[in-house]
Amino acid sequence: MLFAGFPMPMALLDADPAVLWRELLGLSLAGLSGILAYLLWRHRLLHAEARRAQANLAGEVEERQLVEEDLRRTLAMFQLLQDVTSALGMARSLEEALQATLDIISGYTGWPVAHAFLAETGGDGIPRLRPCGIWHLENPRDYEAFLRSAEPEALPMGKGLPGKAWSGHRVVWANFIQDTRETNLCRRALQVGLTTGIAVAIFHEEQLIAALEFFSPPIPDPDQTMLHALEGIAEQLGIVTERLQAEEAVEKLNHRLVELNEEKNQFLGIASHDLKNPLNTIGLTAELLMTGDLSREEIVEMGGLISKEAHRTALLIQKLLDVTAIESGRFNLRFAEVSLGELLLQAQGKFQDRAGQKGQQVVLDFGGGDVPVWADRDYLQEVVENLVSNALKFMPPGPPLRTVTLALGRQGGFGVLEVRDEGPGFTEEDKARAFGRFTKLSARPTGGEGSTGLGLAIVKKLVESMKGRVTLESQLGRGTTFRVSLPLAPEQNPQET
Repeated sequence: MLFAGFPMPMALLDADPAVLWRELLGLSLAGLSGILAYLLWRHRLLHAEARRAQANLAGEVEERQLVEEDLRRTLAMFQLLQDVTSALGMARSLEEALQATLDIISGYTGWPVAHAFLAETGGDGIPRLRPCGIWHLENPRDYEAFLRSAEPEALPMGKGLPGKAWSGHRVVWANFIQDTRETNLCRRALQVGLTTGIAVAIFHEEQLIAALEFFSPPIPDPDQTMLHALEGIAEQLGIVTERLQAEEAVEKLNHRLVELNEEKNQFLGIASHDLKNPLNTIGLTAELLMTGDLSREEIVEMGGLISKEAHRTALLIQKLLDVTAIESGRFNLRFAEVSLGELLLQAQGKFQDRAGQKGQQVVLDFGGGDVPVWADRDYLQEVVENLVSNALKFMPPGPPLRTVTLALGRQGGFGVLEVRDEGPGFTEEDKARAFGRFTKLSARPTGGEGSTGLGLAIVKKLVESMKGRVTLESQLGRGTTFRVSLPLAPEQNPQET
């Protein structure tokens, strides 16, 4: 029997078999439904767990990719810093260092346009960032219009991206599409598709040295790795600036030592040559006088020759002493009101006879009356006499009668004296070297006079020490004008009161 061994309720045993089968079938279907429901719930649970596991796996993969990307960028920025540091170590000037930095950063980042500013202080005493012509251009043709717009203007603190990097001591970043209030240069950048600007300022011991500015098509906002890399590069540039400044100072010192050695050799050459001739003349003349076989007229003539050569020697020695005193700063200026008219009148009287012996003359041009200046009278007199003496020395003798004109006037708070001659003039090369020490120019004295090459150097040093300036205007074959400008005496200059 099907249910053998199991006690059966009496109702079921007495029931109709068809009913019994229906009941059994119902029970079976109910059991199957429960099993199916359980299996469905179990399937959904496993599916949900699978989705969570898949999501977790995807998250872990994404996180790993982000970590790998961050590591890649960190390594790239580290390599960037290494390359920049290596390039800076080989740079021999700040300009060379800035150019190398622009090129390397642009190569790593893909930023196609970059340029540099150098810090400067203008005549108004206000510091600015000045464009210095150092550029990186990946594809010049693509940005021809941008380049034609010329370099940007000098920027004060806080203006433009470089000015903001300067004021904030940090890297600054701007999207020109969202903010068009930047400089004209930034607006012009938009016209050629450069929508992003980046700037970093370079400091050394809190002193602004330079700034770098980069332009790029649309790029993501910078991350901390990039910002830290740019800040590190700026710090390296500041350190390199210290090294370059020290090297430049050493190079200037070496150059100056070479110049001083050359000047010493020139000094010895000039001193030995220019002192030898007059001393030989004095010695030979003295020997003739010692023979006692000379007439009175010959004795007087030779005495005059000795006096002339002794004066020439003393003049050379005095000029050498003047240059030494001026260069070492061992001379004292005694400022007072000095009449330019009086000095020029005295110079005319002193040189008129000498000029007449060569068919020359010294004339005065006081069209505007006397001009009092604030200067040291003795040193200013030496300036005037040097200029007049030079004019007569190099101007050809007459006939026809040659003229040196001494003029004076006023210009913008300065008294101006001019020494104009009708001499051979200066070549362009001579103009550039005129005020140098021991300088022998192409023109030569026309009456056998001596020339030390020190006169104009003394003039320039003395005038500048009296807060003035000296210039020359000349055309070859058409004479020369030396112009000395000195501050007017206080009561003559309203600006001083």
